[in-house]
Amino acid sequence: METIIRRSSRVRAKKNGKYIEHIKTLHSVAGDLLIMTDILSEDKLRNVIAEYENLIGDLLNIN
Repeated sequence: METIIRRSSRVRAKKNGKYIEHIKTLHSVAGDLLIMTDILSEDKLRNVIAEYENLIGDLLNIN
């Protein structure tokens, strides 16, 4: 069962331009990283994933 995310009108009313640009950039970077999985070592991939998760976590906590 899929959880539906609901937003208040206050959150929807905010200007999301920077947020959307960050998401697009992260999406682009993720695509580039997918191509590089054969090149990077397991440790480097682990570090990249950890940093990527941190960036996404920071974005989700934007007020």
